[in-house]
Amino acid sequence: MPVFRYTAFDSNDQRVAGNVEAATSEEAVAQLEAGGLRVGTIEPFEVDAAEEAEESLSHDEAIEITGRIADVATARLPLASGLRAMSEEVPSRKLRRFLGDISRRIEAGESLDSIFQEPGAHLPRNLGGLIQAGIQTDQLGMLLEQFLDHEREALDRRRQTLLALAYPVVLVVASGLILFCISLWIVPGFKQIFEDFGVELPGMTLLAFLFADFVLAFGIWVFPLLVLLGVMAWAVIRQGGGRRLWRRLIWLTPLFGPLVRYSALSSFCHYLAMLVDHRVQLPKALRLAGLAANDAVLASAGQALSARVEEGEPIEQAVSPIAEFPSELLHVFRWANEPAAFRDALYAARQTFDIRARYQSTLIANICEPVAVLGTAMCVGFVILALFMPLVKLLNDLS
Repeated sequence: MPVFRYTAFDSNDQRVAGNVEAATSEEAVAQLEAGGLRVGTIEPFEVDAAEEAEESLSHDEAIEITGRIADVATARLPLASGLRAMSEEVPSRKLRRFLGDISRRIEAGESLDSIFQEPGAHLPRNLGGLIQAGIQTDQLGMLLEQFLDHEREALDRRRQTLLALAYPVVLVVASGLILFCISLWIVPGFKQIFEDFGVELPGMTLLAFLFADFVLAFGIWVFPLLVLLGVMAWAVIRQGGGRRLWRRLIWLTPLFGPLVRYSALSSFCHYLAMLVDHRVQLPKALRLAGLAANDAVLASAGQALSARVEEGEPIEQAVSPIAEFPSELLHVFRWANEPAAFRDALYAARQTFDIRARYQSTLIANICEPVAVLGTAMCVGFVILALFMPLVKLLNDLS
């Protein structure tokens, strides 16, 4: 998607600059104005892909940089000088360079939230709106600390899920490679023996020979073809419907879809509760919470709900037609006019979705491992029976 560099002014007439990702310049202007900015100039900006890959940060490194900024903000130090001092204490050369770059750009007049929202910045872009809200409410340090706590919990859950999937994935890949090698080098020898002796072959043996012939003819191209088809499907979906369609398809995936969905809803409730607690206006809080959840479906839903509320529609009525919000979340919005009760209800909903996400993660681990083991055993058993049933018959005939 194209990137546009802009200069704009906030509600206090302070100049801000940065990059925004949008399909057209008009859409970029609409995004900035929706964020409360008055656009001065906007022009296309090309991001160097090679430089982007070289300078990319891992998720852990991005979180560490955010933690350093939170320390400076909590200590009430000037961001530019504080980050410069922090950069001298960081052992990683890459992180020192990034912190120094952020410090220089803040001194040059760019706002911290615009730096985080840049497509080529390799920082948590979903944090830009929260930083803006933290600066406006003078609670930047607290907001960043709450953001980091939630991100670390979410990261821990993702790691647990990946660790649980590691064994089934390794088992399936290893079994596939073994079957590929058997079909390539062992099955043809059995086939030649059976043809020489004219043995009548059962159906499962013929099926095994058919698969071996396919591997011999096209085996080298199977894996590259699957990768190419996957990349093409991903590109078509991203270009045709964008991130929202891609994310919606993930939501519909069995087992993994509910995990992604509940994790995103947990993040949305957490960030919305944070913003409500810091007295951010509800329409803006809804929009920022959708962006902070880092889920294109909820970002769109938060934007739609925010627009309805800004038009004067009561939030409990505005949220009903938006299918992305589940029924158990609808009753939470009835407390929107009572900030303290609304905040507590959102935190309770967040815990509910978090528990469901952890349950789904455990369910995935409990299902994938036995399915992988059973599938591997069935494939190996099929190959053994397919090859040795005619061999036993041949030995009996010869005896």
